[in-house]
Amino acid sequence: MVALAIDHLLVASPSLAAGQDYLAERFGVEPVVGGSHPGQGTCNALLALRDHCYLEVFAPDPAQPPTRIADFLHTLAAPTLLWWAVRVEQVSAVTPLLQRAGVSVAAETAGARELPGEGGTLRWNLLLPGPSPAGNAVPFFIAWSSLTEHPSTAMATDIRLRSLCVNAPGDLLPCLTAPGLTTRSADEPLLEAAFDTPRGVVTLASPPAHFPAVGELLD
Repeated sequence: MVALAIDHLLVASPSLAAGQDYLAERFGVEPVVGGSHPGQGTCNALLALRDHCYLEVFAPDPAQPPTRIADFLHTLAAPTLLWWAVRVEQVSAVTPLLQRAGVSVAAETAGARELPGEGGTLRWNLLLPGPSPAGNAVPFFIAWSSLTEHPSTAMATDIRLRSLCVNAPGDLLPCLTAPGLTTRSADEPLLEAAFDTPRGVVTLASPPAHFPAVGELLD
């Protein structure tokens, strides 16, 4: 068995400001600018949740050359919940789970992002699933470096992820069990997350359409 936990949810946005405004309006708290992903063409802003979890606004970085994933983000009409990440101790441990479910592995990569000011560097390893009928409902997997503090610890909020429901076709989701996660077999991929916030219970959901997984868009 591989110990799994919901690490973060990604709100894909055509611009960073639009994504920040989208979450601030709904949650009553504005996400804090995180930084750029060098070579990826993207940047982010973060909204911490309790229990070592966070929301990430994921948007094109105008200071970097265009990339395939940045071009995709520009096509979105508005910010929307689109992807999710699962935290593991070692991403390589997930490969057999994906293979048993018939899901290909697109890549295992190392990543880093400089924190604002003199905050240091965040470092992580990712396992990115390849194309599948489940599309964006399939999570990607992240293992944070032991030298890196989890991003949620740098920001304090009273917001908590109440639940995450994921609908998708295929055989992967029954293999995924984590606190707060519900999975269902369905023809159309769907993410629906509920949060306890200063403005009460707020729900974000992905559109009822097939979107690519993150691994399908990274060069």
